[in-house]
Amino acid sequence: MAPPPRDITLSSTSQQLSQATGDEEATLTFRETLMDEIQLNECDYMNLNFLGNIQGDASNVAFVSYPNLEIVAMDTKFRELAFMKERVRDDDIILGKSAQRFMPSSMFNKVEKAIEDMIKASLLREFVFDWDNDTFYSLCVSTTTTDIQKDTLFSIEIEILDEMAMLDICAERDTLSRTLTNIGRALDLCSTGEEAAKVACDAVFKILGDNAYDRGMVYIFHDDLSGEVIHEIKKEDLKSSYYGMHFPASDVPRSARLLYQKNVVRFIQNVDGQDIPIVSNRTAPIDLTQVRSRCVHKCHLIYCRGMGIKCCMSLALVSQGELWGLLSFHGYTAPFKPSLHQLIACEAIAACVSARVMQNVKKEKSTRLMLMGQLFQKWDPTANVLENLHVLGDQVVNVMEADVLAARVKSDKSAVWSVAKGNMELLPRGLFWEKMSEQVPTYGLCVKSTKKTVKELDLTDVNCPGSDFVFIRNDKIEIMIGRAYRERDVV
Repeated sequence: MAPPPRDITLSSTSQQLSQATGDEEATLTFRETLMDEIQLNECDYMNLNFLGNIQGDASNVAFVSYPNLEIVAMDTKFRELAFMKERVRDDDIILGKSAQRFMPSSMFNKVEKAIEDMIKASLLREFVFDWDNDTFYSLCVSTTTTDIQKDTLFSIEIEILDEMAMLDICAERDTLSRTLTNIGRALDLCSTGEEAAKVACDAVFKILGDNAYDRGMVYIFHDDLSGEVIHEIKKEDLKSSYYGMHFPASDVPRSARLLYQKNVVRFIQNVDGQDIPIVSNRTAPIDLTQVRSRCVHKCHLIYCRGMGIKCCMSLALVSQGELWGLLSFHGYTAPFKPSLHQLIACEAIAACVSARVMQNVKKEKSTRLMLMGQLFQKWDPTANVLENLHVLGDQVVNVMEADVLAARVKSDKSAVWSVAKGNMELLPRGLFWEKMSEQVPTYGLCVKSTKKTVKELDLTDVNCPGSDFVFIRNDKIEIMIGRAYRERDVV
C-alpha cells in the first residue's frame, strides 16, 4: 500500500496495524518510526521521480545521451561492475565519456541497437542479454520520458546473473509464455474489470512462486479516489486479512498516481535496504520515471515497515488515462525481487487487465446510453418535465447509478420539493440552489465529480451532503442528480 492518510491518529493507526499483521509487537515497531505531519504530507507535493537514488542491490544504472551515447549520469557503484573494473582506473572520469569506451563491444552494440529500435517503434523499454568473461548480464534500456521521439536521454539498468539464474531464465521464458497464453484466455471469459483483476491477481501470485510474496490483493479506486480491497489471495499460514478494507484518497498520493500511469510496475526489493545515489554532470535532476529500480520515498518505507512488510510489488491498472486500481503484493519474511521475465510477464498481464477494464467501461457507457434512450421513449410529451420526473425519476436515478434526484421550479426557494427521488438524506439545501443559480447560466450544465470540486463552490456537507453531482437548468426548472459520499476512511 501507499503512505498512510494524513488525518490518521496515532493510537488508531497502531491498533489497526497490530490487527492487520496479527503481531502484538507491531505497535511498538511503528511508534519507533512515526513521522510528523509535515512528513506525512510530503509525498503529495514531492516529485517522486526526482529523488536522485536507486534501490541498493536491485541493479546498477547509467544514463546515456543520444545519439552519441555519452554517459551523463550513473549510480555511485556503477564502476564496481566487473566489466567496468577491467576498463576503468580509480582516477578515470566516466561522466561525459562514451559508453563505448567502458562497455564490452557486444554489450554496447546491443544497447545502441535497442535504442534505435525503440525510437523506430516508439517503445518505452527494451531488454537485452550479454555475456562477458564468464559473467551474464541482463539490461533494461528505458526512455526518461513518455515521448520517445523527443527523448535524448536513456537509462540502462544492469543486473548480474549467475549461471544458474541464466538457465532458470531460459526455462522460465517458455513456461511464462504458455502461462500468459492461458491467462489471456481466462481474461477473455471475464465479464467485468473487477473479475479480470481477480483472475490476474491469482495468476501473478502463482507465477512468482512460493518464495516470493505472502499476500496478493486487488485494490480498486472509487470515483472519489478512495480505495477498496475487493479481492485477496494469501498463504495459508497468514492469519490477517485486508479483504474489504477501505482507504482514503490520500493513501496513494497524487505524485504516485501519476508515476503509476507512466510506469505500471513498481517493486521494493527490501524495505531495509540502503539506497545508492546517482551522480550526474547535468544541472537538471535526472528523471527516474521509467527506472524500475528507482528508490522509494521514506514515508512509504516507514509505512511498509509498520505493516511488517519486507518486500512488495504493485501493478497499475490504468483505464482512460486514470489509475483504476492496483494489483498489490506483500512479502513479510525476506527480500525478494522478481526476475526480468517475471517483470515482463507482470507488465503484460497488467496491460491485458487494463484493456479489459477499458473495454468494460466503454460497454457500461454504451449500455447506459441505451437505457437512457429507452427511458426517454417513455417520456410523455403531453406532460411537463416535473410531471415526467415524478413518474420516471426513480428509473433515472437507477440508470445513472445515482443516489438522489431533486428538481424544483426556479422561483421556488422554499423547502418544498417539486420532485425528490432516492435518498432523502442527500437532498441539497437552500444555499446549494442559490450558489448553483449564480454559477450556472440559464440552459447550462455543471458537473462536479469529486468532493473537492464541490467544496470549491463553498458548499458544505450540510447544504450538499453528496459526493458529486450533475446540475442542469433552464429558465423555469433546476435539476440536481447526485451520489452519496462512498469513502469509508480507515481512521
